[in-house]
Amino acid sequence: MCSVRLRPRLYQRFGKAERLRKSSEYRRVGRKSRKLYGRFLIITYRSALTPCRRFGLVVSKRVGNAVVRNRVKRRLREAWRCQKSELPMCDCVLRARPSAATASYVQLVNDIGLLRKARLDGFGE
Repeated sequence: MCSVRLRPRLYQRFGKAERLRKSSEYRRVGRKSRKLYGRFLIITYRSALTPCRRFGLVVSKRVGNAVVRNRVKRRLREAWRCQKSELPMCDCVLRARPSAATASYVQLVNDIGLLRKARLDGFGE
C-alpha cells in the first residue's frame, strides 16, 4: 500500500464561484445571451457580472442513461477545466446534444473551443 497521499490541486477544482448553481443564474444566462451551435454542444453565453468565468452543465435524459450522462458531464468538466484560462470572461451554459453520448473527449474539447472565437463586445450588460 502506498503511504503517499495524492491531493488534487486547489486551482484545478471548481469552487462555488466558478459554477452556475441557482436556476435564476441559468435563466439570467438564457436572457440577452448569444448561442454557439457545435456538433455535440449548444453553448449559451453572456458577459460575466463576476470577475471569473462561470459555467453550468445541462445534460438531459435524451443523451442517455445515468451512466452515459455522468460520463458526458465528467468529460465536459475536464474539458472546461483544461481550457478555462483561454476562454473569455463570461457566464456560460453547456447543453449536451444527444450526439455527445458517442463523442470522444477531443471532440468535446473542440466544441468548447468555439467559445474562444466568441465575441463579447459589450452585450448583455
